[in-house]
Amino acid sequence: MDAEWNISRRMGVSTIQLCPHFDPLAVYIIRVHRLSSLPPSLLRLLTSERVWKIGSRIKGDLTRLKKQFPSQLDDNTRFSTIDLKDLARSRGLIQPRQSGSLAALCDAILGLELPKDPKIRANNNWEFSTISPALLYYAACDVAASRHIFEAMFDHTLSITEQTLPTSLDDGSEGAQVDVQVIEAEADVEVFYVKESRYL
Repeated sequence: MDAEWNISRRMGVSTIQLCPHFDPLAVYIIRVHRLSSLPPSLLRLLTSERVWKIGSRIKGDLTRLKKQFPSQLDDNTRFSTIDLKDLARSRGLIQPRQSGSLAALCDAILGLELPKDPKIRANNNWEFSTISPALLYYAACDVAASRHIFEAMFDHTLSITEQTLPTSLDDGSEGAQVDVQVIEAEADVEVFYVKESRYL
């Protein structure tokens, strides 16, 4: 799980990204900023003790979400979470003082570079009526990377060799060779199919 938000947003998030642990690899980008309340199915998923929410700094994302929907997620709401940084340190994969950012974990555990262009992430475009392909790819990259890192730490048989990340996510850029296809788009949800032959 991951989340993104406009830099001007003081509370809550703009989007939630989910990458469930099943095949084929799919990424769901949910535009929660448009919602006055969380749909029952999403609320059950977030609060279920049997569904673990895994990501980088995941508790911070969920804290912002609680403030956005206080009538559904109050102070007593508890989430089943696994922080990738804490997990990597507990397994001795990174040192205590080593950075546990998603990009650092991607490099240390997968041996791959995760593009983190601040101009793409830190902007006020996440709540436009149409999200640009660059932002969609950025969001999909982050949450898919979280899944790959978690699976790699548990030696799952997921092929990540000879796979590359895009060097650029600018619209129309030749570097944005990402095998991500929109297979369904509704008012508040973008669904992607991510081919396993590529990292993304």
